[in-house]
Amino acid sequence: MDRPNLHLPRWHTRGPGQISGTQRAMRGTFTYASASVVQRAIGFLLLPIYARVLTPSEYGEVSIVITIAAATGAIFGLGLETAVLRTLITLADRPLERDRFLNTVGGFALLAPTVLALAVAGPIGLLAQSAFGVPATTVALGIIGSGLTASTVIVPFAVLRAEERLRDYLQISAVQAIAGITLSFVLVVILRWGVSGWILATALTAALTVLWGLVVLSHPWSRDVDTKYLTAALAFGLPIVPHALSHWALAVSDRAILGLFVSASDIGLYYIAYQFTLPITIISIAVAQSVQPLYARSVESASMRTELARVTTYQVLIVAFLVMAVALLGPPVIALVLPPSYIGATGLIAPIAIGIGFFGLYLIPMNVVTIISGRTRWVWLVTVTAAATNIGLNLLLIPRFGVFAAAVDTALGYGALLLGVAVYMRTVSKERLAFEWGRIAVGIVMIAGVTLVAYVTTPDGASALDLVIRGLGVIGVGVAMMATGLLPGIPGLGGTAAKSSTPPA
Repeated sequence: MDRPNLHLPRWHTRGPGQISGTQRAMRGTFTYASASVVQRAIGFLLLPIYARVLTPSEYGEVSIVITIAAATGAIFGLGLETAVLRTLITLADRPLERDRFLNTVGGFALLAPTVLALAVAGPIGLLAQSAFGVPATTVALGIIGSGLTASTVIVPFAVLRAEERLRDYLQISAVQAIAGITLSFVLVVILRWGVSGWILATALTAALTVLWGLVVLSHPWSRDVDTKYLTAALAFGLPIVPHALSHWALAVSDRAILGLFVSASDIGLYYIAYQFTLPITIISIAVAQSVQPLYARSVESASMRTELARVTTYQVLIVAFLVMAVALLGPPVIALVLPPSYIGATGLIAPIAIGIGFFGLYLIPMNVVTIISGRTRWVWLVTVTAAATNIGLNLLLIPRFGVFAAAVDTALGYGALLLGVAVYMRTVSKERLAFEWGRIAVGIVMIAGVTLVAYVTTPDGASALDLVIRGLGVIGVGVAMMATGLLPGIPGLGGTAAKSSTPPA
């Protein structure tokens, strides 16, 4: 007899109609975004302090280590995050099978990434030291940290997302944030351990997070396993590995290529500019993660498909609004907050923001591919093509035009990714997302108009007055979009989930 399931998703325990898909998506978005924003915001607020402890060259070294760690982490995860999330949602009402799956795949995911990291950390560290001049031990430590991070993403974070245990998710995220900020501040600012201290803090944070995550997850681990679950999960996940590596190529390989052609100081400027686009990444991923259960349930529910159309329309406009906000506000903030040696980063923000915006939009068709259709076998061809485009452009243009070329290539590479995955989605999925194109068009025109006016009236974007003018423009667009129902707003400005007056296209 099945034992009681204490961790069923909330949508299994609530009565029908008590919470809509839009409300659930908004709640999930707030949770996942808050978890990331709090952690990143504290680090961002400490950036002026770090910028006075670390030179642009040292930031360049940090960027190189992070680049290598991201690449290895994409491999160590074996594509299991989405496999775990998707399977646990489908097994939510079968607790014995769900526990057996978690014992099998979850147990494997806790061990395999770290074992792989330990096996390759030394050789890769030596190669990196020879190529980039970064100490081999620092690179090796970064790789080990990436293995621990891969385990954390799969177990417990993916499990908690599948079960919609948002408070537990926030608790683990809080531990991760506090540990990360505390350790990095102590090791980098107080002890002045430089780049090595930064990477050591990251690795220790990953270890503490996965340990605390297991405590919070409170899964009754046992030897009740079934290898067929692992075989199926790997069959689903392994094709995503080249897809994930291609994402690495799109996201951070530009810094590796920059390391071959420009100074460490220029790489540091590029890294800082990328840091200022983090709000787009964080919120876009949070929205995409929050609606994944809705995608899974929409397969067999017409009402959920209607709800999904509204949510994905909001998703498009949220990403567009974030791109505008970052492109307008990032340059004056850098000019006013950071030392003068970082002023070169201001001209890089807009093209990078556009590229990250394309990434945020790409998450929509990718959710269809992975969650609804589950046909991931050939998606890597699309991302490899986009990554090859990005790398080729970087190799061609960076030697001639430097870091600005890398920023523009980021936009072109992610644009190719968005287009390719959208086409792939239409070939593998019978479901079509019914965007509310009228709303999207109105929102885009509004955003583009204010952006153009802001650039004309504040062309330098480097003074406090420029920041105020641009800030008022961003706030005005946000309020207007909520008031007109283009975005889910605050009560009195359009409601928490504005009703659509335009039928889905």
